Amino acid sequence: MEVCFGNPADIGHWMNLVRQVSWNFPGLETERDLEEHRQTVLKFMEKRQALCVKSDDRIQGVLLFSRNRNMICCLAVSPGSRRKGIASKLLEKALSELDRGRDITVSTFREGDEKGTAPRALYRKFGFIEAELTEEFGYPNQVFVLQGTPMKIEFRKAGIQDAEQLIEIYNASFYSDYLRYGECPAYGRTAEMMKQSIRDVPKFLIVCNGRPVGCISCKVLEKGIYEVGCLCVIPEFQGKGIGTAAMEFVKSYYQDWSRFTLVTPVDKEENVRFYTEKCGFDIRSVEMDGSVKVARFVLER
Repeated sequence: MEVCFGNPADIGHWMNLVRQVSWNFPGLETERDLEEHRQTVLKFMEKRQALCVKSDDRIQGVLLFSRNRNMICCLAVSPGSRRKGIASKLLEKALSELDRGRDITVSTFREGDEKGTAPRALYRKFGFIEAELTEEFGYPNQVFVLQGTPMKIEFRKAGIQDAEQLIEIYNASFYSDYLRYGECPAYGRTAEMMKQSIRDVPKFLIVCNGRPVGCISCKVLEKGIYEVGCLCVIPEFQGKGIGTAAMEFVKSYYQDWSRFTLVTPVDKEENVRFYTEKCGFDIRSVEMDGSVKVARFVLER
């Protein structure tokens, strides 16, 4: 059984499952409701926030989640595929995609409602607790909350076996750069390219609450002088102090450092602010990297 991200090619089979269970979900009573839900699912698919379990040409279970709201939005399993652990697998994957440092919420049926027996038991199994009573589409519901845990950031030196994990991190982190500039050396690397890069330049996986969410790499230019070749954090974990912690890590790891240097596009204002305001770098020059204008940053001890 494998959980994967849904894509627009799946929408027909996805909606077949939704129609099977629509009687159990307030707000899906009419054809208009179902069409609106279909459009919502497509938007979630574009954001990689739609999960499913497939078997041949059928979809057995679906889940929608929101990274922005840190919540489970919808979870359903086809009637013929229940009691096989599909809902647990979907929820486990969704939780790995959300920010465990913050509360995660889900709305389900209230105590005493026969529709809520199975979902309430599932959420309790994963540590959710009951919260406020609400209504959705005029139907009585209750919010369940999985309380956030303090963010624990660790660093682990990457090996050849981490190539696929690093490719996934790089692609998620640099996809916007690829779209913005039409080119990005860190995006779209093959497994062999990444393995060779791991051999050439030491890389450290950034692990947040047990989940790899980023990478930082440095190479020695000369004694005490290091080039930060890559510092990336996947989008849903950006803005949480992880990048700053990564720079502090390499400063402590390379104890003989006298200077760190790096380049980043000059028009990426958020990067410029991060390196100058949060990390203490100065801009020393501007140069061209292919067709992209980049700034050279230097941090001196």
